[in-house]
Amino acid sequence: MALGLHQKLLELGYLELKAQLGLLQELPGEYKAALGDPGLDDEERQALVHLGQAVGRVMPRIRRFPENLFQEIYNDASWRDRPSGLIFGICEIWREQHEGSGKGWIQSLRAPGLPADHAGEVTTLLATDEPARFLTASVDRSVKVWDPRTASVRLTLSGHTGEVRACAFTRNGLGAVSVSDDRSVRIWELTHGKEVACLRGHAAAVEVCAASRDGRWVVSGSRDLMLKIWDAAARQEVASCVGHTDQISVLRLTPDERQVVSGSFDQTLALWDLETGQRRMVFTGHAGRVLDCCFADGGQTLVSVSEDRTVRLWNLRTGAETGQLTGHVSQVRACTVLADGQRVVTDIYLTDTRLQRLAILRDMFIAGDSTGLVHVVHLK
Repeated sequence: MALGLHQKLLELGYLELKAQLGLLQELPGEYKAALGDPGLDDEERQALVHLGQAVGRVMPRIRRFPENLFQEIYNDASWRDRPSGLIFGICEIWREQHEGSGKGWIQSLRAPGLPADHAGEVTTLLATDEPARFLTASVDRSVKVWDPRTASVRLTLSGHTGEVRACAFTRNGLGAVSVSDDRSVRIWELTHGKEVACLRGHAAAVEVCAASRDGRWVVSGSRDLMLKIWDAAARQEVASCVGHTDQISVLRLTPDERQVVSGSFDQTLALWDLETGQRRMVFTGHAGRVLDCCFADGGQTLVSVSEDRTVRLWNLRTGAETGQLTGHVSQVRACTVLADGQRVVTDIYLTDTRLQRLAILRDMFIAGDSTGLVHVVHLK
């Protein structure tokens, strides 16, 4: 017996077929038409209304990425019903069908439609396991400390008088460092969110920073083309490092925290000694601005990404380029390494929003975007 229209519209397979045929634009009209059936019972009518509304809300995104139809509808509709509710039950049936087919998806841990977490672009996002928390910095002049389990803000660090360009954890996640257009480097304790120190010395906006786990070292990079190494405990500058000919875009301490790697718009990366401030090595090969870097293989390999659309691998001991990953169709803005130390995640699109900052925390993917939203999703 053939299914009626209202029954089809409650079936995941029918919606996915519409997506495959490029007919998603027909769905809003079909939901409206189905509601005109006088034979509908109350539950069927309720299901059609709520699923039709969910389809309408996510339509701009599923028309652009039809392969994400299930993911988009589930992450919208399931949050708008109680776990024992009709719509939630339909979503769970769809989830079992989707996962049973072996398809991957990203499940949101946050309700949809929340207001922006920051009042402007998220400039930096970092995560730490112990204690489990993550940091975001924003052009709204604030740094926020988050609980990843609830995706809620625990602390807001305020004090900068300019856009906060970057932040970093220190003291094994118990402290933080932030840098800003106001030319300052600020150190914070994360128990109460108090400012511990304000370091000054840069002649222009400070764009990037890094800090050691033990709290000893803080490194900052500025538009004045200067890389500065600070003794955090003494609150003093240790060295001013000169070498880059354009803005410093990223700083990463090596896993042993004896050296720091800087990436620059001058298309190079450099390795610096933290004790002396001396430049040990220069990595050349990118044909565009270097935008981010990270370490793989236990710190033996440096991974860098660039406007030249490539991901490059470097031997950290010799400086030689050991590999090049291609496939991006535009600039690669960010990268991070998964817990196994072997796999690299580069910047991606989540629906129709470009994720500019990203981090991995256990089985969670956390990202900040250009609108000020912070996305926390469970990796299925």
